Amino acid sequence: MDNNFVQRHYFDGAIQEELNEAGGKTVILGSPDVHTKNYPGLALTSAEGFFDLIANNCDLQTLEPIHGNRETVISLAAFTCELYLKSILMKEQGLSPKELKEKYGHDLKTLSSALSAESKHSLVKSIDGITTEIDLESKIGTVKKVFMDYRYDYELPSGTELPYAFLIELLMRLRDLAHRLIKEDHRAFYVYGTRIDE
Repeated sequence: MDNNFVQRHYFDGAIQEELNEAGGKTVILGSPDVHTKNYPGLALTSAEGFFDLIANNCDLQTLEPIHGNRETVISLAAFTCELYLKSILMKEQGLSPKELKEKYGHDLKTLSSALSAESKHSLVKSIDGITTEIDLESKIGTVKKVFMDYRYDYELPSGTELPYAFLIELLMRLRDLAHRLIKEDHRAFYVYGTRIDE
């Protein structure tokens, strides 16, 4: 039998993969709530993975990339906003990922308009220059389809402008909100074999 086979089994509610090579090595994937359907926690863990990619490959003040092109970073930032929004909505509405996808799609404005009044109020208070929910919806409208448009950056018309500062601010405030709402459960998250209790 090959020594690199992967054996899946349950351990403290998590999926554990044991890689049997040179004495064995254990890697924890996902969250301890995989089988209790903690979709908000799983979505937040996924969003954090994309956030780390962005933070490690660009200046978070300008989205200017260290490697690659700016459009790729912008697309990732918008997609990460989408994941934070979806993690919040799963927490607030109890929807599964499939239900959420069918109901809201990728549009950031549609997703943000479905947030609870408390979450909208939190975003209004935390984003510079935003004083009302109408301001918030209007500003999100300017970046609502960035992921869908920028992932095909070669199709963008030349001179396409984007409010970078707002996209960065939205990313950071959605991240804060998702952590506040979802981490209140005091669950541990497992990423790349490391347990993170926040």
